[in-house]
Amino acid sequence: MATQVKRIYSQHGDAIRIVPLQLSDAIKTPTADAVPAAAASPPQLTYRNGPVLTAVEVFTIFWGPAWQTAQAALVTQVNGFF
Repeated sequence: MATQVKRIYSQHGDAIRIVPLQLSDAIKTPTADAVPAAAASPPQLTYRNGPVLTAVEVFTIFWGPAWQTAQAALVTQVNGFF
């Protein structure tokens, strides 16, 4: 007896869409009608006498081979931030 399989993604054949880490220069260049982003307002942080971490250790993890080639400069910046 044959069973019918219902396709969840009927409009395209692949089930997963992955966004590339590297974009072409044409995509990175803003168009003439692009609106500049408004300046971010400063955060309104308040301390309410709760516990504070006095010493923390952060580990950055860069997954995949792209971080060893094209994104190597970004790795240095991210590690410098932390």
